[in-house]
Amino acid sequence: MKKMNVALMRVSTDNQETLSQELAIENYCKQHNITIDKVIRSEGVSGFKVPLNEREDLNEIRNLAIEGKLDKLIVFNLDRIGRRLELVSFLNLLDECNVKIISVTEGELNSGEDSDFLINSIKLWVAQ
Repeated sequence: MKKMNVALMRVSTDNQETLSQELAIENYCKQHNITIDKVIRSEGVSGFKVPLNEREDLNEIRNLAIEGKLDKLIVFNLDRIGRRLELVSFLNLLDECNVKIISVTEGELNSGEDSDFLINSIKLWVAQ
């Protein structure tokens, strides 16, 4: 079974758009020969106010990872996934499922370095 590469784009309000994120992700993927199999857009969803378990986009990604169907999650940057510290457990779950988390602006977020957990936690704490 071929695993999927998923791009996630999120904006907080209905007045914003995901086009700039989409273009940056497309450019990154072209440069790195990554094919996007699915795009998940989360529009009008606060990455701070809405808890992880209430976000349909993240629940879909979690399910794909647990089912072994997800290879890479590509985002513009970490705060597009969310702005809550509870997200650390979500990132750990993806890592345990061997899902590579790639930020266009920050690089691979779970590269296997001992410092990955600490750096991502600090970034989420600052974003929160």
